[in-house]
Amino acid sequence: MAQVTIRANLSSVQIPLLTEEFGRSVIVRQQDLNYVPTVTSKSDVDKDIGIPQIYYAHNVMPTYYGYRSIAFSTQIPGVGLSTFSQVFSLISPTGLKAFLAINTDGAVYNCYPSGGYVWNAISGFKKLAVTEGTNTGTGYVGAASIAAGGANDTYTATALTASTFQIKKNGVNEAVATVATEYTSADSKLKITILAGDVDFIAGDIFTVVISDATFTGSVTTATVGGVVLIGSEGQGVFEYDFTTNSLTYRALVGVDSSSILGITSANGYLIVYSIDAVLWSSVVDPLDFVPSLATGAGGGSVEDAKGAIRRVVSLTSGFLVFTAANAVAAQFSQNLRYPFTFREIPNAGGLSDLSLITDEADSTSVYAFTSYGLQQISTQKASLVMPELSDFLTGKRFEDFDSSSLSFYQTDLTSPLKKRVEFISGRFLVISYGMTSFTHAIIYDTALQRFGKVKIPHVSVFQYGFLDADDADTAKKQIAFLQADGTVKTVEFASGFSSDDSVALIGKFQYIRSRVLQLEEVEVETVEVDTDFTCYDYATRDGKTFSGAPAQGFESVANGQTKLYRFHKTGMNHSLLFKGTFKLNSLQLTFTVGGDR
Repeated sequence: MAQVTIRANLSSVQIPLLTEEFGRSVIVRQQDLNYVPTVTSKSDVDKDIGIPQIYYAHNVMPTYYGYRSIAFSTQIPGVGLSTFSQVFSLISPTGLKAFLAINTDGAVYNCYPSGGYVWNAISGFKKLAVTEGTNTGTGYVGAASIAAGGANDTYTATALTASTFQIKKNGVNEAVATVATEYTSADSKLKITILAGDVDFIAGDIFTVVISDATFTGSVTTATVGGVVLIGSEGQGVFEYDFTTNSLTYRALVGVDSSSILGITSANGYLIVYSIDAVLWSSVVDPLDFVPSLATGAGGGSVEDAKGAIRRVVSLTSGFLVFTAANAVAAQFSQNLRYPFTFREIPNAGGLSDLSLITDEADSTSVYAFTSYGLQQISTQKASLVMPELSDFLTGKRFEDFDSSSLSFYQTDLTSPLKKRVEFISGRFLVISYGMTSFTHAIIYDTALQRFGKVKIPHVSVFQYGFLDADDADTAKKQIAFLQADGTVKTVEFASGFSSDDSVALIGKFQYIRSRVLQLEEVEVETVEVDTDFTCYDYATRDGKTFSGAPAQGFESVANGQTKLYRFHKTGMNHSLLFKGTFKLNSLQLTFTVGGDR
């Protein structure tokens, strides 16, 4: 019979999450009824439309014109450990940058440009607790901080007069402090300011400051408010990151029991701290002052409409969202100093089981969260289910991977759902990490192109890389960064000139008409980088579903610039083409002969 030549579809929105879920496709539909426009959902116009498309990929991302392989560039080398768990991008109001990495054992590392783009261990963290003894007046300790590296000392401040206090360290006189003036200890570690109230202090009034070791073994959150970058450590308190010394200093919160703190965020000029059953916001004058006051705006308490323990609070331009174990509550900014936030339950919002299942900030008006209802996009006004196929896959108990060496698929049935976490990068890429017991893959949804890609790389966290050279600083897709367990940081590399070690794309299933077999003759591929590894394989099936044996490798007969022609002579009910190596697919042309009845 005569040969037929077609150009393949490289524009599908989806990449099926399990190859077994992709049905039989056909070039000439004839009597097919799987896609009838009048009865098919308009929310996903290419779902099961019935034509061949990409139905497996890893280390492949969509482009406006098709698909391309991606590589990974190492930006920060590892340190020989296996305990890194999360990383935070810190940016000062003046543009200074640093990364802060937290390990599962509580160890903390930072990385900054002047430090040579390597991880530096920082340790010796301290925290302090201020207790009030006899206090005839109404004054209080208005500010207190302790730098890392000191000893676990105990300081007392005893009033000598209404305006002076004797400071003792471990029972030994050190100096005299003046009310309303910051006192710095002899070792320069402790700083404390005692403030007067409406009623004066009298001799003998006393405050005690106890210094002890601090840890980062609980959840960690960050906030920027009042020009200061703060890090919250669960059950410990709040630390300020100093971009000059690249160190952490503990900052006491006035009016808050730091041992109950679950996390922090910031919204509309307020520092927000939260525990499992309360949310507090600071004074607009001093972000560390949480003493309730109608004059300063500080306040808070239990959250109306909360239906469970508070899991996470995230900020938006119009306020913040409170996620509990069973629902979500919006705190809308009211611009009223006395009552700055109004609370109401968000309709149809599910609960949150883990901190890592919500993006820190999507587009400043909404966030993505994997809730008890599935993957949702949530704002202060509403919650919408998005990409339900992702929710079904991630809550399922089947894992699939492709071995690039043996060219074979394998599936694993699990006893529990896949491990997962979500991040939103550069205001464009929704990254959903997943794996069986650790993160080995990530689905990347490009919200601009509204198409899916997928990467295969072992990692523990995904974040936005902010140390790019000036030439790449505005390249959103290059800011997708993966933190690995040993501390290695790798960014996704889209640029030409980078070879992929492990990129594969499976496109099919090509069958001309349902009633006849197909003999594949030629495959012409554009665009393939010159002097890069690239191979084309054909999986031909007898029953339309099952791959039988090893795929046939195409014979490269023509390589003209960035175009390659592969010859086959393989017959099957349908064919799936596997592309492996470095490629930028924007045109795929197949030539085949239609065989006899099957």
